Amino acid sequence: MGRALAALGAIVVVSAPARARAEDRKLVFGEGGVGELELRERTFHAGVNAFVEWEAVPEWLELELGASLLAIDGGVELPVELQLKKPFRITPGVELMLGVGPEVLQISAPQGQSTVYGVTWALDLMFWPWRHAGFWIEPSNDVYFRDRATLGVGSTGGVLFGF
Repeated sequence: MGRALAALGAIVVVSAPARARAEDRKLVFGEGGVGELELRERTFHAGVNAFVEWEAVPEWLELELGASLLAIDGGVELPVELQLKKPFRITPGVELMLGVGPEVLQISAPQGQSTVYGVTWALDLMFWPWRHAGFWIEPSNDVYFRDRATLGVGSTGGVLFGF
């Protein structure tokens, strides 16, 4: 835990002198990894994630469309989400966003295919050590409405490109 906090502190210090202001980045693309723990079934799924985010209302609202591809037993899950995010600029190189929005989950497994709807919310941390490139980590929760509500916790993270 101490090493993780030290690494996070180092990223914040390195990101602080970023030359680009947050206003310079109206469109952000990200790609990376994802891990999710489904609490009801006590299963863990890993995969890849990508998103595009744009500033809808300067300094007030950002919209993010994201998708993941997760490996499950004998198949895949494809969650697609649209989050409305409130940005908070900590420094020119560090951003924090609170997000919430709807999510659609397409499941392809040996038992067949199904579509499930839900809601996701997240805490998004973006670090910008360079003008157009950076890193992000986003812990999140999901609630899917199947035969009963299913709760999942997970995180995404990877590289960012902003323009």
